[in-house]
Amino acid sequence: MIGKVVAFENVGRAPLLYVQGSYAGALPFTATSSTDNGLTSSEKLDRLHESTFYLMNKVLQKLQENYLPKQTSTGLNTSEARLLLVLSDVKDITIDELKNLVTIPEEDIHSGVERLIKVGFLDAQYHLTKSGNDMADRLWGIANKQQEDIFGEFKQEDYKKFKQFLQSLLKTMS
Repeated sequence: MIGKVVAFENVGRAPLLYVQGSYAGALPFTATSSTDNGLTSSEKLDRLHESTFYLMNKVLQKLQENYLPKQTSTGLNTSEARLLLVLSDVKDITIDELKNLVTIPEEDIHSGVERLIKVGFLDAQYHLTKSGNDMADRLWGIANKQQEDIFGEFKQEDYKKFKQFLQSLLKTMS
């Protein structure tokens, strides 16, 4: 647990937290930790198990629980790592174009770019330096290993279709 929310303006929903480049919802704090509620996984959870949004959120939660600590072990926070990964894959990008490619708030883009320049990973034109390329390669290695660990047992054709589906979904939602 990072912290405990002791008070917030209740507008009918839990507060949304933003920590090191990732959004998280606040979980209710309970003194008891009993997980035995007498329900099996199939009882009363049919709607959840059929909900695409629920399933995508649970998968993303599990991915982040495993991946983010590996990524932040590089000394970069999540926002800085995402910026470096994106910038390693593009050339001559403007800050406005960068905003459309990364999934972090605008103020974190500015502070992340500022820090990446300060530590010598970027120049003022958002080009990676030698050490920036080295760090991006390290981050891509972590990402590729994570993908292999998760998707390695899937058939290559299924994995390709999954990526195509995600890309199609992104286009539909844009």
